[in-house]
Amino acid sequence: MSTIDDEKRVSQIDTSGELAEDTRCNLRTRGYLPIENYGMIGNLRTIALSGTDGSIDFFCYPKFDSPSIFARLLDNEKGGTLKS
Repeated sequence: MSTIDDEKRVSQIDTSGELAEDTRCNLRTRGYLPIENYGMIGNLRTIALSGTDGSIDFFCYPKFDSPSIFARLLDNEKGGTLKS
């Protein structure tokens, strides 16, 4: 079974009336999600990147320029992650 079948791409009509394709997925290619599948959580001092699968893959604490606690976004095997 190919990963294209697993992505469940769905055609939808967007607000302009054009046909749009929904490409959201929780599949990791070589251990990584596509960058568009991340959202930011932050408080103006630090930020975490949360994947559509619920994982926190990048987080620096207590400030933006602090060393990262989770860095799976940079290194799948050694970076660390928080999974929900």
